[in-house]
Amino acid sequence: LFPPGDNRRRLTWMNRFGNIFNAINIYSSGEEVLNNNDETPGEPPYGPHVWQVGSDRVWVQQEMVKGTVDKGSILAWEIQGGWGFNGLCDNKEWVADSSDAGGYFRYWKKSPSEAAVLTDEQLRTQPFFTRFNKAALFSPTMGSEAADDITLADLLGGAIPALSFAAGRNPVPLFNATSRNQDLMDLQDGWPSARPNNRWLHSDVKNIAYPFNRGAWDFFTNEGNLR
Repeated sequence: LFPPGDNRRRLTWMNRFGNIFNAINIYSSGEEVLNNNDETPGEPPYGPHVWQVGSDRVWVQQEMVKGTVDKGSILAWEIQGGWGFNGLCDNKEWVADSSDAGGYFRYWKKSPSEAAVLTDEQLRTQPFFTRFNKAALFSPTMGSEAADDITLADLLGGAIPALSFAAGRNPVPLFNATSRNQDLMDLQDGWPSARPNNRWLHSDVKNIAYPFNRGAWDFFTNEGNLR
């Protein structure tokens, strides 16, 4: 939406880290907290189960509720940006009636096709989704200055939803060509019988006894030249 030189143009995760040449993505396809929302297509990624510590897809939920008034939005701390809607962009019409006021305004959300024709110029000052709390960001004269490093970091963390799944649960496509993705599920040496489906869950690198997860520690040691 913004031209080169405008700090608001930097409000994106795209290419923020780049292809870090010596980074290895160590993830678990058995993750529950960072699990993908691809098990029940069409179903909401959240529900009563998310309030249980360690439940599936908690990370997905906190991304999906950003900017909304869903009860789970408490996980995102602030209601701004995200997937909520800016009521000032709603359609509006006057409905006449016989009341003392003579009528009332009726509001309804724009359809996807109506929203698609909003111009960049309009969206710079009146976004379709929930407005950021810092009003100066929408100013034609002060917006770029308002988008300082601290503000950008705050918005990326608390107001801009992820559009991809968590790296802690999935391989990073950029690293595939150089084999710099490692699934912890492949480093198990047996697994405690109390764990269903032998899933390597969140924090199992410290929660499971060394005889079962020693493959991970050997991998860390070898790849990090720690011997």
